[in-house]
Amino acid sequence: MQRNSNVAYDFDRYDNRKRKPDLVQKEKPVINQVATTNVSRKKTTSIFFILVVILIAITLAFSVLYTIAKRTEISDKIAAAEMNLKEVQAEKSKLYIDLENFTSIKEIEKRAKSLGMVKSENNPPILFKIKKEDEFKVVNKLPETIWHKAQNFLNDIFSFFD
Repeated sequence: MQRNSNVAYDFDRYDNRKRKPDLVQKEKPVINQVATTNVSRKKTTSIFFILVVILIAITLAFSVLYTIAKRTEISDKIAAAEMNLKEVQAEKSKLYIDLENFTSIKEIEKRAKSLGMVKSENNPPILFKIKKEDEFKVVNKLPETIWHKAQNFLNDIFSFFD
């Protein structure tokens, strides 16, 4: 196979046929042995890395399990609270019905008769006039001591926390 001599590449070097011997013989490169300590260090690093990854995976698994357990616990509390709410609402409606029954006019008349009360006839109500002489006033309290003032002050402070 004939090749152009003016080509920038020498394709003869890559050809499988016999090559021309190079004029300059190259020396064989010297390969130094690598110390074996580096290889064992890589093994310990990889073992350490594997242990760290395993610990992270275990931690993530337990955190997922913990959140699932907490979610279940909270949903149980919510279900119990909803049941309690339904019971309270049922009791509330029952009490409203009882209140309506007790405040009806028939029920009031029935209870009044059982207590011995009599329905008034067409008698007008009696009005009383109070004179100034019949009025009374509250006398001033005893003067407060320091102990009473301190006690009232502390009661006012603790009333905010109730």
